[in-house]
Amino acid sequence: MSVGQVRDEPPSSPRWALARATDERWTRSVGIQLLIVDPDDSARDAVTAGLGAEGVSVTWCTSAVDGLIAYGRLDPDAVVVTPLLDEVGACEFVKAVKRHDARLVLVGLDASAADAVGPLFLAGAASAVARPYQADEVMERLVSHTRDMDSRARIAFGDIELDPRAFEVRVSGRPLEGVPLKEFELLRVLMLNANSVVSTDTIRDALWGNVSQAPSSNAVAVHAARLRTRLEGHARLTRVRGRGYRLSHD
Repeated sequence: MSVGQVRDEPPSSPRWALARATDERWTRSVGIQLLIVDPDDSARDAVTAGLGAEGVSVTWCTSAVDGLIAYGRLDPDAVVVTPLLDEVGACEFVKAVKRHDARLVLVGLDASAADAVGPLFLAGAASAVARPYQADEVMERLVSHTRDMDSRARIAFGDIELDPRAFEVRVSGRPLEGVPLKEFELLRVLMLNANSVVSTDTIRDALWGNVSQAPSSNAVAVHAARLRTRLEGHARLTRVRGRGYRLSHD
């Protein structure tokens, strides 16, 4: 099955369902930077541990000013902000974030602040999550919204551009046709770690979701060999014996 075939099918097809499940796994496996701006940090340890187990790195700030500083430093994929902020204020904080880019903003909401959610949505927030925060609910929001985020949409390496949302690879601006999904996922993990060695176990986890249930490393070698041929003249895919694979400039 190639990425082109998936794009040509209706979104209700089983192959699209598989593609969506793959994208959801990538949301979890690649890792997300999450910034939480909330003066009440009593749930910090539990939320950080719970989301950390899903590959989400959490930074927690207790003021809007510190949150803006952290935002500029971290460039996070998503932000949770509560209306219960002093100083800058939640609406001003959300507007500042949305002016910067299109990152996902969630509102941390409880009954005492229900009236404040409207202005925050108008300022650019996408959804709400209940306070006190629960890791599983926050993760559910991140997974459901990340598909629409431009922050992870396109990856570029040299003249190769990969678009996970469109399931498309372009080389020098032209579509690379007939790329099977496993080669597409292999290219994605290599591009995300370009110029570094990616272990075979990491690749198997990215392609099949569970190392213990994945095919042998020989399956990775087969996909790598085919991908190497596709990329010839544009990038070098090297096998580092005993360690994994590296994508570098040709």
